[in-house]
Amino acid sequence: MRIRLTPIAAAVFAMVSAAAYAQDDAPPQAHVEEGLSFSDYIAIMPGFFGADKHRVAADNTTRSQGTGLSVTFLYGDQLSERWSIEGNVVGTTIETCNGCGTNFYQYGGTVDLSFSPWDRRRAAVTPFIFGGVGGMYNDVYPRVRQETTFVGEAGLDLVTKPLYHGIRLRAQGQYIHDTFESGQNDYRASLGIEIPLGSAAGTSVMCSTTRPS
Repeated sequence: MRIRLTPIAAAVFAMVSAAAYAQDDAPPQAHVEEGLSFSDYIAIMPGFFGADKHRVAADNTTRSQGTGLSVTFLYGDQLSERWSIEGNVVGTTIETCNGCGTNFYQYGGTVDLSFSPWDRRRAAVTPFIFGGVGGMYNDVYPRVRQETTFVGEAGLDLVTKPLYHGIRLRAQGQYIHDTFESGQNDYRASLGIEIPLGSAAGTSVMCSTTRPS
């Protein structure tokens, strides 16, 4: 039996042409890439203040009891996976002795640089160390002792992963050296929340111009 090759070749050519045409009309492939954006954040942290025992009046009648309460408001910017910079505004009430008539008060701010061993946006809990400098106004009694002083600080923070709508729990312990009256060594322990101002993580979609092969 004689087999005619011309119709068979024509059919194969038609099938190959249809497949190529369908492939050319296929939409570009989309490649989804996960990424992290370096976001800003704020934090509100009330805390316990441990005052230097030598915060006393010139006449030695108004002595700090060594305890107080503070609240810290901060704005931070994560510069990279491990480095952040933060600006802090702090207010503190320092209790004085019974019958002294008034407490001591501090108002001021600092700028801190912090370092973490890994990217805080990826871990369940991230510790990081920080250090910074700033200024503090000491509102004390008698008024002739009131002055604005230089402060340096260093400490350790712990921050959790996002727990609810990006909000994190944050704890902080810090040492503060205040140049008030020949130098004071104070301590602060705080616990509060950190709130993101931007997206902590983003998803980008990149469309390839190449057709699937």
